Amino acid sequence: MPPIRVALIGLSPSSWASAAHIPYLTQPSNTTYNLVAICNSSISSAQAAIKHHNLPSSTKAYGSVHDLVADDSSFDLAVCTVRVDSHYDVIKPLLEAGKDVFSEWPLAKNLAQAEELRDLAKEKGVRTMVGLQGRRGPPVQTIKRILESGRIGRVLSSTLVADAFNGGAVEIEKARFMLDRENGGGILTIHFAHLIDVFITALGEFSSFNAITATQRPTASILGPDKTIIETDVKRDSPDQVMLQGTLTSGAIASAHMRGGMPFKDSHALLWRIYCESGEIRLTTTMPFLGLADREVKIEVHDAKIDTVETIESKPAEGDEAFENLEKEVPVYGKHEAQNVARLYEVFAKGEEEKYADFEGAVVRHKMIKETYKSYEEGRVGKYI
Repeated sequence: MPPIRVALIGLSPSSWASAAHIPYLTQPSNTTYNLVAICNSSISSAQAAIKHHNLPSSTKAYGSVHDLVADDSSFDLAVCTVRVDSHYDVIKPLLEAGKDVFSEWPLAKNLAQAEELRDLAKEKGVRTMVGLQGRRGPPVQTIKRILESGRIGRVLSSTLVADAFNGGAVEIEKARFMLDRENGGGILTIHFAHLIDVFITALGEFSSFNAITATQRPTASILGPDKTIIETDVKRDSPDQVMLQGTLTSGAIASAHMRGGMPFKDSHALLWRIYCESGEIRLTTTMPFLGLADREVKIEVHDAKIDTVETIESKPAEGDEAFENLEKEVPVYGKHEAQNVARLYEVFAKGEEEKYADFEGAVVRHKMIKETYKSYEEGRVGKYI
């Protein structure tokens, strides 16, 4: 079977695509995909990205999505890694041209756009995937194995508290767009959504919940590239605090709280506890983005029957040698960003649809986000499934 030809949209030296997609797509042992094109906001930008990443001279450069679509016979899969408020305008013409699409999360800046893209993909009969890669991560796969073993019984309740790093008193310049809720990117839609998707992968969906979405810091200062404040009192209307509590479809009760800003000094940025009939799981990590950028993950199991605590190594899905090899082979760019994205590429190529989120799955999470807002704003119970 010939490799899947990839057109990557949105590549620069310091971009997410550079950290999370390029390592897998360019590794010599990868014969499943062939990176054939880069599409940026200008041809010169695309050419510069090709040169910076030492891509083959045969790699084509495009200065717009419309130019890329005009040459649609040259690629099979388009990968959208631009900022979320541009997703709709980038993805729609690709779907209209009948191309398969892998979009980073969020799929779009709001539910209406996400539903339109989902419906268009169905109409065109194309394959889709969205970057909720935490589902393939070793931490959640490890927790699922512990729970499925039955060693500490069924889940009764779970609590999760995390610090977002972004959303504090000071925001870095390239994350400035997160201050404006209209852009569709912020603590709730990106940080919390990624984390709650991992939570749900392990424990199941919420059947109902109550939420609080608060903007406790209505302004922020902007930190420039040289680490100095370049602007103060910039308006923020995107939530910097998200709290949710409710009942899971299993009957267990659960709560999750993400707060904007940095964690307590020299402490973990995430604490996740899963309380079961005869024991408890505790997960801590110095990064809040489980499966997105895992670092120093510690998973402990308290078996109440014998009153012992065991530390469990976080491992990829058992019995899947391809994923285990990827963990060892894919270069690490700072925080392990590439590993789980690579796993998404692998399961997409194999057609293992139950192992990744497509645009339909993305819409479910977008519905949850909208209901999170509505639950607080309208003072009602949120339901999305």
